Amino acid sequence: MKKKILVVGDSGMLGSVLISYFELSNFEVFGCSRNSKKKKLDITDHKKTINFLNKIKPEVIINCCAEVNIELCEKEINHALKVNALAVQNISTWCSINKKKLVQISTDQFFLKKKKKKKKGKNFFF
Repeated sequence: MKKKILVVGDSGMLGSVLISYFELSNFEVFGCSRNSKKKKLDITDHKKTINFLNKIKPEVIINCCAEVNIELCEKEINHALKVNALAVQNISTWCSINKKKLVQISTDQFFLKKKKKKKKGKNFFF
């Protein structure tokens, strides 16, 4: 039986290459993204994401999905946090509960929320 692999962000540059690679290998390959030709999925929608994962039950999830528009991330911090952190947390939690593997591919960019006033201690996200 072939192992199931899910590539999240299959419409992006890296995701599309991974889909092509794994389709030539001995794996059953699934792909999804908000712009996917195969399966449209907004991974920020927790319920739909979990339902999709429970339906296909992949052994390995490779997450290539991210908001990479730096200007948008700086202007819309909540959106960036939702896509680049909370959605990944949902996928990671599903993998942990179901004892599956997650490969997280991320960015070299780091975003700080502008502080209105100084606070004691260091908190890089809020």
